[in-house]
Amino acid sequence: MDEWGDGPPQRPPAGSVPLDGTSGPGRVPRVGLDVRRAAWGVVLVAYVVALVTVVLAPSAPAPNRVLAELIERAVAAGAPPQPTDHVIEVLLNLALTAPLTVLASLVWPRPSWRDWTAWAFLVFSAVELVQGLLLPARDGSFSDIVANTGGCCLGAVLVVALRRATGRGDRSD
Repeated sequence: MDEWGDGPPQRPPAGSVPLDGTSGPGRVPRVGLDVRRAAWGVVLVAYVVALVTVVLAPSAPAPNRVLAELIERAVAAGAPPQPTDHVIEVLLNLALTAPLTVLASLVWPRPSWRDWTAWAFLVFSAVELVQGLLLPARDGSFSDIVANTGGCCLGAVLVVALRRATGRGDRSD
């Protein structure tokens, strides 16, 4: 039957993808989505390995060197020297952690931005605890927890905004 309840049943055009993800005569299975998610999963794993290497390194010479260089450039450009180091450190933490939830949201689209933010708070609280208690050359700080959680929140909200803008927002985040 057609959509009005009379007439012969309507068949979808050949090659169309059904909404329920099934396959059959004239239907193409939804393999592309899984391949993309798997590819994003590989990128996510590589990013997590790099992130863990940076945040749990016994000492932080490379991040400190980057931070010092950015502070020098900001001060040379006219920024006040005192608050600049903290501002740049917070901005770097935001930039370092936002891609984490962007990638995770591409691999696992179900959790909302609130879920990703809560998980980020728990994970980065544990990271700062490890840095403060087990790594003598590092220090754990509450401002890092806030900045890292904020970066993850920004990444997750960015994905929600992009999904809505492209019409792919199938849930009310």
